[in-house]
Amino acid sequence: MCCYHLPIAMCTDCQRERPCFGASTGEPACPKCTAGRRAKICVGCGEQRVAHRRVESGVLCQACVVKHGHTTGVCRGCGQMVPLIKGVCAACELRERIDELTTDADPRSAQLLTPFLRDLARAESPRSTIRWFYTPGFGVTRRLLAGEIPVSHHGLDRAALDAPVAVAFVRAKLVSSGVLAPRDESSAGFAAWHATAVLQIPPGTDRAHVRAYATWEVAHQLARTVQRRGEAGPASKKYARSLVSEAIKLVVWLHDQQLELADLRQDLIDRWVADGSGMRRRVRMFLAWLRRGSVTGPLDVDWDDRLPARPAIDDEQRFGILRQLLHDRDLDLRDRFTGSVLLLFGKPVTRIAALRTTDIRTAVDGEVTLRLGRGDISLPEPLAEVTQALRDREVQRTGTDGWLLPGRLAGQHITAGTLLLRLKRYGIDRSREGRHAALLALAARLPAPILAERIGIHQARAAAWVRLAGGTYGEYVSLRTGTVEHLSQEPPSNE
Repeated sequence: MCCYHLPIAMCTDCQRERPCFGASTGEPACPKCTAGRRAKICVGCGEQRVAHRRVESGVLCQACVVKHGHTTGVCRGCGQMVPLIKGVCAACELRERIDELTTDADPRSAQLLTPFLRDLARAESPRSTIRWFYTPGFGVTRRLLAGEIPVSHHGLDRAALDAPVAVAFVRAKLVSSGVLAPRDESSAGFAAWHATAVLQIPPGTDRAHVRAYATWEVAHQLARTVQRRGEAGPASKKYARSLVSEAIKLVVWLHDQQLELADLRQDLIDRWVADGSGMRRRVRMFLAWLRRGSVTGPLDVDWDDRLPARPAIDDEQRFGILRQLLHDRDLDLRDRFTGSVLLLFGKPVTRIAALRTTDIRTAVDGEVTLRLGRGDISLPEPLAEVTQALRDREVQRTGTDGWLLPGRLAGQHITAGTLLLRLKRYGIDRSREGRHAALLALAARLPAPILAERIGIHQARAAAWVRLAGGTYGEYVSLRTGTVEHLSQEPPSNE
């Protein structure tokens, strides 16, 4: 049995082909237009809106009910004059609902989840937490309280097979509350993935080699990334999976030719790499692993140091976006900071998302610096003001140092995908074009060693950017022994 879906028809109001009510009556109407037909004049704002609550003088829209205090009164729980929900404020309503959950829960599970429930009751946004109670994701919490899911990482791992997003949200909150011990989620997810991925290879010695490579080489590399940065970003996790995926593809290709890893020769490697995409070059680390284990002889794949072919945006467009981000005070501080750092210093969005408040420092003389690589970069105005304001806001909100751009999951930073969606509204459709423009501008002014050190990229890649920009090493000694006041060019003025 399946849920009913409205039939597709041409809405008579908006003239768009959408799911509609009354599709067989000759006057179909989509849900949005149907709501508009039922709209009435709100006595609060005077606009024609969908009725949310009836009062003596008429009806109120939802915005007036929530924002303009038409439900304001004395809360019977805390006694404060606040907007009410069934006679109580949102905070008291939330506490009552959590008490009801505890009453009906398994006693042992409720005891284990006490810190988690306490943090829920103290949520910064009680209304948002109450709405979460009505989402499918809250079912994971109900099952934890009922004892159906063990309060452990292993129990949540099994539940994640059916509801990965909901489990990730609850797990992060459980770790943040101290119910569960922190663990390296990147490594745990990678281990679960490669345990299934290697099954593409038939049972035997070759599968064992790939499994050992994934477990002892790639997984350890990912763990070192987590230890160094505090967390592996999406790019690091994707790269780790690609290393194992290419190794699996190579083994499957050999088996199709009735060969094994022990039969691998340089000419076979060259042919396999030449017949595929550039991703196949990532098999270099697997070949080194096989050689150390005496599975094969010396084999090598040339490193592809070519720069991406995607063109950079022109300086006029880049400075136009920067001018808006740096001088429009009505924009969100997160958007202003992220877009400016991307277009000035060419930093990947994945790295910007993982910045911490401790990466921003203010000197005695008021100079604001940002750590992107191995050194601190002095920020020019007005970027310095934006950066300092963002840091102060986050420290004041949390009361301690943490992520500069906190995310939706408790204790984790914002995702790169979310940042990219936010930047699209300012004309940054793809971050790579903006990064390339910034790197070309920097490479034309700085030698490769300083460029690599200050913004944290590999020296070989920095040298390639310098060559592409036509830069030289003529000023390397003076820049190294002197002081580089600003790594980037001054942001454009608003004149």
